[in-house]
Amino acid sequence: MADPFATPDQLASRLGVTFDAAEEARATLILEDVSAEIRDVAGVDWAAEGGELEDVPPVVTVIALRTAKRAWFERPFDSENIGDYAYRQTPHEHMIRTSDRKTLRRLGGLSSVGTIGLSGIGIADVIYVPVSGGGDWLPWE
Repeated sequence: MADPFATPDQLASRLGVTFDAAEEARATLILEDVSAEIRDVAGVDWAAEGGELEDVPPVVTVIALRTAKRAWFERPFDSENIGDYAYRQTPHEHMIRTSDRKTLRRLGGLSSVGTIGLSGIGIADVIYVPVSGGGDWLPWE
C-alpha cells in the first residue's frame, strides 16, 4: 500500500491542534482513506515500488489535507431536533469536492468526457444538416 499524501502532523497543524495517540491513529486512517480515493479519482499512484511517495504535485497534498479536514469533522448523525431547532447534514458518499476531482483527473491525464459507440438497427450513416433560411433538415450522406 502506498503512503498517504499527507501526515497526521500536517493535518493537526491545519486544524490548529496537537493530536493525542487516539486522534493520531484516527488521523492516519482518514489520510489513508482520502489518499486511496485520490488515487482512484486520478488514476495515478504517485508512488515508487516500495510505496514511498514519488513526484507528487503539491496540489495533491493540499487536496488530501482539505478533504481530510472535512472528514475529521464529519458527524456520526444525519439530523437532530431539539425543540424548535433542527439540523440536517447530508451524508457524504465521498468527501472530495467536484472541483478537486476535476483537478485530480487533469493531473492523471484523464478526461471527464467520454463517448459511447452505437450500432444496431436504426443507426444509419446519414446525418441531417440544417437548411439555410429554415425548413426541414436534409439528409447528407
